[in-house]
Formats: sequence, structure tokens, C-alpha cells
Amino acid sequence: MNLNDAASFTNLGLLYERGNGVEKNYFTAAELYAKGCSLNDANGCTNLAFYHIEGTAVPVDYRQAKLFAKKGCQLGSERGCNMYRIIEQNGY
Repeated sequence: MNLNDAASFTNLGLLYERGNGVEKNYFTAAELYAKGCSLNDANGCTNLAFYHIEGTAVPVDYRQAKLFAKKGCQLGSERGCNMYRIIEQNGY
């Protein structure tokens, strides 16, 4: 795996989230999404934002969710843009 390939981290996170070929582990998925996001993968940022909204493997934190959704949006994720708008509309 190329350690600078953001999408690889996000895709691996999806495998851990779903338990495809590996034991399901939301904490590992969150770490991998964070790494993908840090390397500017829109889906990694958006998935991590969702985890912060739902409290999956990380504390519920709408401010963090907003930051990750905004970054996902800026990187081209329509889902991230929609999530960002909803968080904004709810006053966060």
C-alpha cells in the first residue's frame, strides 16, 4: 500500500467498517478515515464527519463533524456538502 495514497486509507477504512475480509472494527475505520482525510481524501473526511455526528468510535462532536464535512465538501464530496449544510442549519 502506498502510504501517501489517501483513497487507499479510506477504502481500507470501509473494509473495517463493513467487516469485509477483516474483523469489523469502527475504531480502526475511524483512524483510517482520519488518515485519508489528512491526505485530502474527500470521502475519508465525509465518513469521519458522519462518525462524529453518530458517535461511532469517536465522541459525538458537531463542531468536529462540521470541520470534516466542510473539508470533504471543499474536496468535492457532495455528501460532505449536504452534511455541512445540515450541521449549519442546526446552529453548529
